[in-house]
Amino acid sequence: MKSGGLDDEILAFAIDGNGDATVTLATTYEGAAITGQPFSIQPTPGFQQALVTSLNAYLAAVKGHEDGPLSGKWPDGAAAAPSFAFANDIDTGIFRPDANQIGFVTAAATRALLKDDSFEITVPITGSAVTSNALDATVGRLMKVGDFGLGGTAISLTDSDDLDDISASGFYYNATAGNTPGNNYPVSSAGSLLVIYQNPSRCVQYYTLYGTGEPQTYVRSKGGTTWTAWRAILPERGSNGNGQYTRFADGTQICWHEIDDTATAWATAQSSLYTRASAVTWTYPASFASDPLVLCTAHIGNEWVMGCRPRSAPANNSVSLLPWATGAAGPTTAKTIFAMAIGRWF
Repeated sequence: MKSGGLDDEILAFAIDGNGDATVTLATTYEGAAITGQPFSIQPTPGFQQALVTSLNAYLAAVKGHEDGPLSGKWPDGAAAAPSFAFANDIDTGIFRPDANQIGFVTAAATRALLKDDSFEITVPITGSAVTSNALDATVGRLMKVGDFGLGGTAISLTDSDDLDDISASGFYYNATAGNTPGNNYPVSSAGSLLVIYQNPSRCVQYYTLYGTGEPQTYVRSKGGTTWTAWRAILPERGSNGNGQYTRFADGTQICWHEIDDTATAWATAQSSLYTRASAVTWTYPASFASDPLVLCTAHIGNEWVMGCRPRSAPANNSVSLLPWATGAAGPTTAKTIFAMAIGRWF
């Protein structure tokens, strides 16, 4: 028995003398075998059609994306709407701003742009890819502005910084002479330090004085485990209450001084001449590495006198001078001793 739209579902239908119905299906029933249960017959062409319609719509959608995301290709997108985004953060992702470019976006703003010839980053780089402090010498890390005193303020030195222990290449600054004692500076003065490092046994340091006088630069190097002595690399000139001095790069040092001796009488008779009662001590404005050659002369008022001589052999830091004149000069007569010492400062 067949009926209308059930042709594809029912192969046979019969009722026996007891009123029991038997249904023979056109296709095998996949469920568990049962008997004596009520049943109903539901035509399915509408369901099939809906299923086919839905399937065709799905296939059309798939077909529309075959050359797009389903094949691994996305539209260009924009910073405000990246083509590759996240369901809960649609303004964060990746887009293509132009040919051969990839833009990385957060909060609808391009933070990084990869081109075929450059990589532009508009946010600070942090983490283990960059130096962790101004003296971080870890190989492979990016340097920040100011690291090792480059592009910013020089690294400050304190009274606990021994220059013998500073080998990292960079720019350093000592703000006060109070930091120098015991820390192996060339002189006790504020100044800047430049360090050029190649390996533990090859390092050069330059120290330039700071102040109102003429700047002076010193240099030393390290070979093996030992630092050389500091040496001035340009002529150095200075002065103090003991006179003036000039130091040259080859080690030559010249000191000179005008000693006002007006308040001391030159009235001690010696043969036919007159001298001071005792020699005057001149402490050089800068010490010598060894005993220098000393020259001196003197005059009373505006007249040159007989002369002046060292009273004893010059020492490396001072000398005793004794002037003499042909006539006695009291403690109110203007008297000047001129002295010069020539030797080596290293």
